[in-house]
Amino acid sequence: MKAALRLLPVLFACVLFASCQKELTDPMTPVTPPVITPYDSVTLLSRFAFIDINSSPSDTTGYYDFVYDSLHRVTNIKVYDYSNNGVTSLQGEYTYHYTSNDTLAWKKTETDYDPANGYTYSYFYFYDAQQRLIKDSVFYESTGEVHNYTYSNTMITMKGRAFDPNDPSYIFDERDTGFIGNSGNITQTNSYYDTDSTKHFLAYDNHPNPFLPLNIRSTYNPVPGYNFYLEDLNLQRNNIITSNGVFNSSTVTYTYTYNTAGYPSTVNIHFEDVPQDDYNMVFFYKKY
Repeated sequence: MKAALRLLPVLFACVLFASCQKELTDPMTPVTPPVITPYDSVTLLSRFAFIDINSSPSDTTGYYDFVYDSLHRVTNIKVYDYSNNGVTSLQGEYTYHYTSNDTLAWKKTETDYDPANGYTYSYFYFYDAQQRLIKDSVFYESTGEVHNYTYSNTMITMKGRAFDPNDPSYIFDERDTGFIGNSGNITQTNSYYDTDSTKHFLAYDNHPNPFLPLNIRSTYNPVPGYNFYLEDLNLQRNNIITSNGVFNSSTVTYTYTYNTAGYPSTVNIHFEDVPQDDYNMVFFYKKY
């Protein structure tokens, strides 16, 4: 279910395969993170669903449900899937762990309920005094990944390594550098992974990102990079409307409708080179 729990990468089928560039140096002066003001302090994202628009008729294929505690912290995200006969099943979940009343999660547990290939992975998070993510780590069975993040006034850099403690030859390095535009969003990324590299350019609307008010934004990769998961965009102030790769000229376009508070209600994701993969997402909000 790793692929299922990570079905969000489908949003970015133009995956960026990049190589690592080791030990590059950037000017890393501290930068104050943007102040995020939700449109309502207790109205938060409660669900987002995926709609297959190429089937006849269009059909919901799955959805993510958010669970909050009394402090409005995300404690759990449940991942549901629809089978062909219309049966809903709990496919997996993410559970977030906190110390006392801290709003920063120090751990996330990812669980797959596939009876044949289920698993449980644990992610660990480390922050600086400004509550920015500076390191995360996770082990997948025998292999592990560690990512370190640094910040400057104009860029955010991620340096990562995947490794196998039992196989010294299994080492893959990656580096993503995100350049911050005038709007505060990452507008360009330079990515390196193993022996490949690429650049990517991103454009945004002027509406607030529905994930940004959530406390778990602190656990997301602040640089849209190599794997290009939806999570990589959750720290941007606004919503992506186009993405273009230098070495992949295909464009992915995102077309939104918005609610009265200005947050997305729906989005259509259109892949220029594979329109048969187009689909919609629907966002639901709730006052807690």
